[in-house]
Formats: sequence, structure tokens, C-alpha cells
Amino acid sequence: MAIIFVGFKVRSILWGLLLAAIFMLILAQVFGYNYLVGWFGGINLATFLVMGKDKMAAKSGMTRTPEAALLAMALAGGFPGLFAGRKIFKHKTTKTSFVTAMWFLFAAQLVGAAYFLGNITSMDAMLSTIGIEKETPTPIPEKNAQ
Repeated sequence: MAIIFVGFKVRSILWGLLLAAIFMLILAQVFGYNYLVGWFGGINLATFLVMGKDKMAAKSGMTRTPEAALLAMALAGGFPGLFAGRKIFKHKTTKTSFVTAMWFLFAAQLVGAAYFLGNITSMDAMLSTIGIEKETPTPIPEKNAQ
């Protein structure tokens, strides 16, 4: 029984991440965003939608999304989507174990981001680390005044 439950959690996490990857590809390919920006937008949209789906499932008695899947999606970059989903759907706002884990993971992610950003000496180095190269402007030819 426990193996089936663990498999369900893993499957839910994978479906959530797949949904985020699809959104990322749409944002990157169709709208021309960088893949990192696309991932951030995609994972947040997916997390928000999964929070809404879980709220509907909670009200109607359908199969729920495991908390581990919601937290994994948030840890993959979807904390803004998780926070927006909690606020808009009024979901997972009072369950102490979820709220404690959510704030712990959010704090850990902030510490990790601060460490990462603290070790980068310039904005150009940070952008090149994530794959965005600075474009050098091409000079505009001047017209000769006669």
C-alpha cells in the first residue's frame, strides 16, 4: 500500500513538472522568452493551476494532489504560483504541517539564492551563468557633413 502511495506522489510530481515544461516551451518558442524565464513562468502557472485543481478536488471528494507534489513544484521555482494559489483559492492556508514545510522550503530557497547571487561579482557574470549574453551595441554610422 505504501509503495502505491509513494508512486502516486512521484507520478503527481512528474505530471506537474511536465505541465510546467510544456508551458516553458510555449513561452520560449511561441513568445520568444529565454528558457529560464519560460521555466519560471511555466512552473508558476502550473503550480497555480494545480493548487486550483486540488481545491476543487477537496470540495468534491475527487482524488487529491499530494502535498509533496505541491511543495516539489514550489521548490522547482513555483513559490509565487503557490502563494497566489493559496491566496486566491483559499487553499492550504491553515494546515500546520503544510504551512511549516512551505515556509521552511521557501526560506531555504531564499538562502540558496542569496548564496548564489553573493558569489557572483557582476551582473554580466550572473547573466552569463544562466545563459544570457550581453549584446554589444553596433555603432551607428555618422553622415559626413559637407
